[in-house]
Amino acid sequence: MGGMALTGLRIAGIAVALFVAFMWWGASVRQDRLFSPVRAFGVSELVYVAESSGGIGPGANESGIRVFAMPESLLERIALDGVAYLNRLPRRQSEYGVGQPWDWKPTPVPSDDPGWTYAGKGSAPALSDIMERYWHTDVAPEIRQLVDRALGTEGNLYVIDRNDLFVMILAERKLVFAYGG
Repeated sequence: MGGMALTGLRIAGIAVALFVAFMWWGASVRQDRLFSPVRAFGVSELVYVAESSGGIGPGANESGIRVFAMPESLLERIALDGVAYLNRLPRRQSEYGVGQPWDWKPTPVPSDDPGWTYAGKGSAPALSDIMERYWHTDVAPEIRQLVDRALGTEGNLYVIDRNDLFVMILAERKLVFAYGG
């Protein structure tokens, strides 16, 4: 083989290595975004997931929902300390959340909540406000209804974290994590 051919192969090899490294980095960023927020709550049992993506790598349009079973220990702490306990928990350690406290609030979500800038003026907050701004994901109707009902009735807790929504449905022992972006 000539020198030009070897140089071309080296360049191609470097390009492939960089592409693989970029994809690995993108996958690790995505995993951090999707799992680190719920680690603080001590949840691990995933009971429902629906996700879709419209591209590859960081910056691709995606949306999804993950529903976790809440452990009894978390429910007990909330019963003892309420929202104050949740607001003291650490947030994910990424470029978007370092050092900022949670701001959990009781439901129902008021239509004039300054943090809920997604719904039309005067309309009831809904799961689709978060998940369907940029991309559509098929969500089971019963899950969509569960979350929408939880957002509109008393007895649950919610927080908005950038493009993410967390809802604790206490009576059903469910933690919902929905995202869109």
